[in-house]
Amino acid sequence: MAHCIGPITLLISTGTLLAGIGLRRSTTLRTAYDHFILMPPIIGPLLQQLAITRWSRALGTLLKTGTPLADAFNIMAKITNNAVFDQATLNISHRVRRGERLANAMRATGCFPPTVLQPIAIAEESGSLDTMLNDLATLNEQQVDMRIATLANSAEPLMIIVLGLLVGGLVVAMYLPIIQLGNVI
Repeated sequence: MAHCIGPITLLISTGTLLAGIGLRRSTTLRTAYDHFILMPPIIGPLLQQLAITRWSRALGTLLKTGTPLADAFNIMAKITNNAVFDQATLNISHRVRRGERLANAMRATGCFPPTVLQPIAIAEESGSLDTMLNDLATLNEQQVDMRIATLANSAEPLMIIVLGLLVGGLVVAMYLPIIQLGNVI
């Protein structure tokens, strides 16, 4: 069995390296991967909220510095580090340049939940879009921090159980030969 570990390790390492290179070079593969990681029930919403936080913070900051809305999207092309949101940003940019409202353009992408779209629609009407985007980013940051803390706290009992099983297995593996020797004599 020990002689199989080397080739298996080499195969896994090579596969991981090729997948990493493929993700960097192929936009289609990167988009598919980013779409896939947004799907799992616990991690997906967390990553989506993190991308929305980055997106909102960047757009709010750009608008606060006086950058026109249509030009801000060119600067934000890869701000979220997620190809799905980067593509959504490009789609929003095209729609806003054609005269569509920001909230409607965001809704059309399907990447933003109603809890983000409704305040943005209201802020567009009132003219306080930069402030609302920064407030949304702050709120989402707090929610992400709370979710991560909850995940960490719920993982602690699982880690204790796993460590207990490992220690118990080691104890059994160490004392089982001694017990069997006592039975032989």
